[in-house]
Order: sequence, then C-alpha cells, then structure tokens
Amino acid sequence: MDRVVIRPDRICTRPDQVDKRLEGLEKAIRKATIELRSLFAEDDPIVISGRSPLKLTELGRQVADEIDASEWADSAVPVVLEQVAHMLEYDVQEFCFDFARGGLSAEMLCTIKKSAYENGLDEWHVRSVMGLVLRDCLLALRDADSGAGSKKVSGTD
Repeated sequence: MDRVVIRPDRICTRPDQVDKRLEGLEKAIRKATIELRSLFAEDDPIVISGRSPLKLTELGRQVADEIDASEWADSAVPVVLEQVAHMLEYDVQEFCFDFARGGLSAEMLCTIKKSAYENGLDEWHVRSVMGLVLRDCLLALRDADSGAGSKKVSGTD
C-alpha cells in the first residue's frame, strides 16, 4: 500500500490564501469555458472577444447600440461607482457582469430578450455586453478621476 505524505507547510490554512486560490480557479474555469464554447459552438454568435482585456466584437457593439447599453451604464454608474472605486480591473469586470445579471427593470428585460431573439443569442450574451459596457464606463471614469480631471465618459469607447 502506498503511503500518503502530508506536508504541513503545503496546507493552506489562511482564509486569504484559500480565497486567492479559489479566485485563480474561478478565473481558469471561466477561461476554459470561453475556449470550449469557441471550439464546440462554431455557429454560436460571439459578442465578446476572448482576448484580455475582453472587448466587444462587431456583433457585441451592434447589440450594445440596439439596447442602448451606454445609456443603461451611465444610469448605473452613480449606483455602483463607490463600490468599485478600489477594485482591480478584473474585479470591476466581474462585478459588472454580476450587476448586469441582477435585477433589471421589466422594460430592460424586454429589450434584452428582444435583442437576444433578433440576434440569435442567449439572454446571457446580451447581459455580458451590458457588463462590458458598464466596465468600460467605470474604468474610464476612474482613470479620468485619477488623471487631470473628471469628465463624463460613454461606455462604448
């Protein structure tokens, strides 16, 4: 029978280390999911480029325009700006994806579903577009605030 050797110096006991490792695992799973989707769903419309940092594709920009994602992002900024003020860019991105998955008005849900239907997308594709537009808006505002002054920035840049 083989022996199992447990090295106490290799056991992760601090919560912050556990969180770091879980975050790394989540990131790897997300990346693998994107890669698998692109491999096995050749006809799947792509709204987000898988390169880092994530960007909207031509279809993604079209969807963003259809649903007025910039207007939605501009209205969401005052609600979330303080929450993301000190986050890393990646964390801002994840926050924005989660926010776009959250409670939206009935009117916005109709707009999302209509765009998804008309473009042959799943609803989560459209919400991902919204998340990226919000991320771009928030990061641009944060960069402007840390620079030579503040200005209103649209999320379609």
